[in-house]
Amino acid sequence: MNRDDATTYLSENGWLSKLPPDMRTAFLSGAKQINVAKDEKVFLVEDDPRFMVGLAEGSVGALVSYNPQESRLITVYAAGSWLGDAAVLTQNVHRGTAVARTDCTCLIVSARHIYAVASHHPEIWRWMAMNVLMQFDSYTTITEAALTRDPISRLVIMMLSLRKLNPQQDSYDLSTEEIGQMVGLTRNTVSKCLKDLERAGLVQRSYARLQVQTVARLEAAFAKRSAN
Repeated sequence: MNRDDATTYLSENGWLSKLPPDMRTAFLSGAKQINVAKDEKVFLVEDDPRFMVGLAEGSVGALVSYNPQESRLITVYAAGSWLGDAAVLTQNVHRGTAVARTDCTCLIVSARHIYAVASHHPEIWRWMAMNVLMQFDSYTTITEAALTRDPISRLVIMMLSLRKLNPQQDSYDLSTEEIGQMVGLTRNTVSKCLKDLERAGLVQRSYARLQVQTVARLEAAFAKRSAN
């Protein structure tokens, strides 16, 4: 994917597509393309907030670190997503690490350019804050999942959160170990629960890949389990 294709994709998909056309054009005018290979870091925890990253192609995992030797996956971003906006807004260091899960095509927009755009379009801060709040809501939902006693409900909440964060994506490259990290379950428990969900027709499972069938059915299943 070249820069023009990446710009077009991000202009038409995800958070940026909701901005007014003139603001969107101004924002993307300062974008530079980078290609990030699988397993490379997009940014590290405690990096300075120098830029926002738009994911035009591929998948990125967000990891939270409890100490320099330990981190865990908390969510996955698909194409159309933007990362790093909270750090740019607050001018604080990044709170987590972003790692490419596949080869990725990204657009980088510097904090300096964003501030220049904001001098002409100050309402861009409101749009960025809305995107940060949406991501925060997703993280909160996954935290809620980890506190739920019923393991199947944990998985359903996690999947609903992933769909909300990535509305154009219905499948995710996730191992049972990674799913367990996200919701606080063992690999064996995750495997058993996924088999139950697959028999119920709510997900399809292949090697290290999880596909959500329909959000409506997942929501109905969660509501039914919560009522029992």
